[in-house]
Amino acid sequence: MSLSISDDRENARLTQMLLRLDERDDLTPEEESLAEVLTLLIEDYEEKRYTMPRVSPNESLKALMDDRVLKHKDIWPVLGNKGAATEILNGRRSISKDALRPGADELGSQGASLRAPRRLGACPTRTDRPAC
Repeated sequence: MSLSISDDRENARLTQMLLRLDERDDLTPEEESLAEVLTLLIEDYEEKRYTMPRVSPNESLKALMDDRVLKHKDIWPVLGNKGAATEILNGRRSISKDALRPGADELGSQGASLRAPRRLGACPTRTDRPAC
């Protein structure tokens, strides 16, 4: 028995199996262990198969703004002031830890990702993959 997923078809089959297990509230300890193993196998396969480019915090901010349909006026309070927001969005200044106020919590969990480069599209929309 192979301890890795070999192709997209097998990945889709195991993903469906995991989703069925995830929908249930009455898993046995063995089924819970199976779900954990499936999760690790699927994550390993997808990280290797669907690599994503690394992007800067500035690019992450722009992607976040696009996703949430945010404008400059929505983001400058989180970055401290209008001037800093303009410079960051135009690429003349990078986002520093100090630039992100505690108001970054308003951006949700994605606000923390602005502090370091991340993989753009870390959860691509695909019908054969579990949701993030």
